[in-house]
Amino acid sequence: MFDDPVAIKAPVATVASATPEKQAQDEKVDEVRQYFIQLAGDDMEIDWEELKDVLDFATRKETANHGFSRDVCKSIVALLDADHSGKLGFEEFKSLWSLIKNAKQIFAKHDKDSSGSLSGFELRHALNSCGYLLNTHVLNLLMHRYGNKKAEIAFDEFILCALKLKTMIETFQRKTKGGAQAITLSFDDWIETTLYS
Repeated sequence: MFDDPVAIKAPVATVASATPEKQAQDEKVDEVRQYFIQLAGDDMEIDWEELKDVLDFATRKETANHGFSRDVCKSIVALLDADHSGKLGFEEFKSLWSLIKNAKQIFAKHDKDSSGSLSGFELRHALNSCGYLLNTHVLNLLMHRYGNKKAEIAFDEFILCALKLKTMIETFQRKTKGGAQAITLSFDDWIETTLYS
């Protein structure tokens, strides 16, 4: 019905080396970890507001000091909150942090005009680098969902878009049997899978 089918492939590997840039990045990770621990308190979990503080702190450059929106932070918590506590523990946060590190590099590489946002064309290439081969129809849906009036996606929305795709694909793969291309869900499974994500 639409053009090419949606597919996944291995993401483009990011190059890790012992350069001064890599060392500075490792120091930033330690700095963010310490900031996470300070915010988390005794329960070692952070809610969406605390997550916003961490992400705003860690991505000042990428968000041009505008930070992550409330809705993006709430959605991120819902997508990664494996134990449904309404908060992220450190393990859940580490998963997010890994995605953000890779997404920062991919976003910078594909933001060809250095506008701080991705056009639809740039988004296609960025998502391909993440391992997602999406047809034009799905890309248009993503642009409607995550883009602004100018049909551009800001950094925080790109993070959410990539995370949503990753989560949806992992959920589908967990529920399929033997590489099937379709799944059957009970109504309860459907609600649980789609409502809090």
